[in-house]
Amino acid sequence: MIHLANVLHSKGFSIIIIHTRFNSPDPFKFPNFIFHLIEDALWKVKDPPSDVIRILHDLNASYLDPFRACLSQMMDASKAKEPVACLILDPFWNFTATVAEEFNLPRITLRTGGILAFLIQGIIYNTFKELEGPDLNRVQQIGPSIPVFPIGPLHKYPSSNDSIIVMHDQNYLTWLSAQAPNSVLYVSFGTVAVISKEQLMEVAWGLEKSEQLFLWVIQPKSTDGLEDNVSLPEDFLRVAGRDHIVQWGGQQQVLAHRSVGGFWTHCGWNSTLESIFEGVPMICFPVLGDQKVNARKISDTWRINLHLKGRWRDKK
Repeated sequence: MIHLANVLHSKGFSIIIIHTRFNSPDPFKFPNFIFHLIEDALWKVKDPPSDVIRILHDLNASYLDPFRACLSQMMDASKAKEPVACLILDPFWNFTATVAEEFNLPRITLRTGGILAFLIQGIIYNTFKELEGPDLNRVQQIGPSIPVFPIGPLHKYPSSNDSIIVMHDQNYLTWLSAQAPNSVLYVSFGTVAVISKEQLMEVAWGLEKSEQLFLWVIQPKSTDGLEDNVSLPEDFLRVAGRDHIVQWGGQQQVLAHRSVGGFWTHCGWNSTLESIFEGVPMICFPVLGDQKVNARKISDTWRINLHLKGRWRDKK
C-alpha cells in the first residue's frame, strides 16, 4: 500500500493514510504523507485468537466505529482545502464498504497478492502482464465489467521518500560486500507470518549444518514467545564470518546485492516480486494465506525455486 501511495503522490495526488497504532509505519520516513492512527481493540487482548478467519472477523467488527469517526473528522477538515476523492483499501477490510457508502465515496480495492490468490474482487493489482498474463485474462473473463489495472511491480517506482535516512544498523551490507558473488543465502520470513521457537531452532540447525554462508533476519515479534532478544541454542556452532544475523534488513538492497545467490522465503507477494525482479532463486516455505498459492505458482509455473513441502516439525 505504501508503494502505491508513492506512485500516486508522484502523479500529483495528496495522500492521507489511516492506519492502526499496531505495527504502524514511522511517519518520519514518509514526510509527504499525512497519517491518522486508530485504536487497536483486538491487539490489546492478552491472548488474541490464533485462527486467521476469526482474527479477520474480530478486526472488521472492532475497526468499524474508529474508522468511521476518523474518516468523518478527516473529511470535515479537508472540505475547505482538498476534499477526499477516493478510498483505496485492502480487500480484507469488509467494514470499509459500509463507511464508504455512508460518505458516498468511491472505493477501490488494492490486492497486494498475486492474481490466483484472489480472483473475485479487486481493481489494482501489484503485478504485470509479462508475469501473470494468462491469469489477468482469466480475471477479465470472469468480470468483464470490472476494470483491472496491473501496475506492478510497485516497489520499482521511484519514491520521493527514498531520500529519508533509514535509522537502522546497516553493517549487514558491509558483511555482504565482503562475500563472493552468489555465495550467500538470504533468510527472512517477513513481518506477518509467526513461527514458534521450535521452528526457529529447526531453521537454525539447518543453516548451521548446511555450511552455507547466510544472512538471517529474525524479528522477535514474528517469533512466538520472543520479546526483544533472540536466543539461539547454546551449542549453535557458528563458523566465524559464515553467518550474519540481524533483526532488520533492507530487503530490496539485500536481494539486489551481488553476493546474494538464494532467498529462503515465506513467499509473501512483495518478497516474491522483489526476488523475481532481482533474479534471485527461492527456497519456498509458505506459512499462511496466499503464500501457499504463491509458492505453488513459483514452483509449478515459473520453476525458479525449491519448494520445501510438508510441515514444520513442532516439538512434542
